[in-house]
Amino acid sequence: MAQEFENTNAQVLGISVDSHHSHREYAKMFDIPFPLLSDFNKETAEKYGVLTNSGTSRGVAGRSVFVVSQDGVVTYVWKPEKKGELPDPERVLEAVRKIGQ
Repeated sequence: MAQEFENTNAQVLGISVDSHHSHREYAKMFDIPFPLLSDFNKETAEKYGVLTNSGTSRGVAGRSVFVVSQDGVVTYVWKPEKKGELPDPERVLEAVRKIGQ
């Protein structure tokens, strides 16, 4: 699946509120083929509306997917309906292909 994203010339990035140290270990452990960026100050998560500020999950960014065009327009958003849910990579790939046309 990673190759299919590469074929679209899309830039795939992972972003979380964890430190760059934990990202390095996570990427090594799971052989992540794209850059992982640290949003340690939680500014990006807050701007994209995925930062949880209630209960025991305070300051945690929820798993989500954003497809952003080259001119900075968010064209696709996926946020889980249930805890532990993962995005459908085919739908994300379809969204990426749409902006590449």
